[in-house]
Amino acid sequence: MRILKTILLSVLFLAAASHIHAIDCDTYPVEGIYSTYTGTLMPGRASEAFCNAPYIGGVPGNTQNAASWNYVSLGTQWIAWGMAIDEYGAVETGRSIDEFGDGWITYRTCYDGGEFWLSKDHIWGDGATDFTGDIDDYIVEATVILEGGVAVQVYSTVHFTGSFNECPNAIIDYVLVNVARIWSGDAADLPADYPLLLCGAPSGEAYTVCCGTLQISRDIIGIGEDSWGAIKQLHR
Repeated sequence: MRILKTILLSVLFLAAASHIHAIDCDTYPVEGIYSTYTGTLMPGRASEAFCNAPYIGGVPGNTQNAASWNYVSLGTQWIAWGMAIDEYGAVETGRSIDEFGDGWITYRTCYDGGEFWLSKDHIWGDGATDFTGDIDDYIVEATVILEGGVAVQVYSTVHFTGSFNECPNAIIDYVLVNVARIWSGDAADLPADYPLLLCGAPSGEAYTVCCGTLQISRDIIGIGEDSWGAIKQLHR
């Protein structure tokens, strides 16, 4: 009986193994530049969860959640989630405000952690295995527009780099521009079809992502976590 059980387990293991797809990392993910401008990359939507008191933007620990948007469904092409503002929070880098309280303030915010997912069915994939990876560096440059001393709009540019789990020789370099805030409020009022607020946050913000460029490369030196960490320190 024990012998039969061993044989059965071996057969099941071999059957399962036969369905494991090995990615050809010399070919996939396909190197190239993918862009909303050329129709090879979907725009997206994002949320930022206010995870810690005082439950406003720019606080350490606030966490982002972003996904592609094809005007029907979220996350069919790409997702990035779990990026949390680092211990320094949002750092002011410039301002211009007149005597009426009208003007702007710019901020640089660095985030720690995060993961990404790319669909196997897009032109960078082989149609068999989705791609996942860790975000090595995530930086947001934001401009806050003020009228009468009150913030009325936020526009941002996001840049992140990451490394693939399935193919360690490949990296991702993603720039999202024209990220505009469209909502801020209680979690229960988050607009439909926007990524959920993470960390069980009581409130947060939602953004549209109209434009972006994603580059997939191989064997690039000096774009890893250590080098980007050093660059971050230059802008503290």
